[in-house]
Amino acid sequence: TLFPYTTLFRSSRLYVLSAGILRQVSDDHSLVAEHVRAGLLPESALRTHPQRNIVSRTIGFEPEVEPDTGSFTLADDETLLLCSDGLFGAVVEEELAPVVAGADLEAAVRELIDMANAAGGPDNITVVLGRLAG
Repeated sequence: TLFPYTTLFRSSRLYVLSAGILRQVSDDHSLVAEHVRAGLLPESALRTHPQRNIVSRTIGFEPEVEPDTGSFTLADDETLLLCSDGLFGAVVEEELAPVVAGADLEAAVRELIDMANAAGGPDNITVVLGRLAG
């Protein structure tokens, strides 16, 4: 199934879980993420750099904003995770995949929010899970 998407700002991410591996589909729009993509900073800077919260694209501050659009093929039993930086900023990706892989998506959402809160809940926490049933 072809899955189209549009992302607009830094504070949310779209992931796909396939065969136990969580892959980020969307791009972050932050100064540090842009430097990582350009090869100027290592990927570890996304979590540790002091300027990681400087946003390069947002809604409401510029007269026009260009969204990212794209599509990818979503296979049966793959899971989508859409989440805010309240989750991905608090919980490392390696800890997300086993929870997202669970059979009960509603329970997984609650567990992910609990994990983010246990890590300090530094921001609003939004989690949406969906799975293409085979």
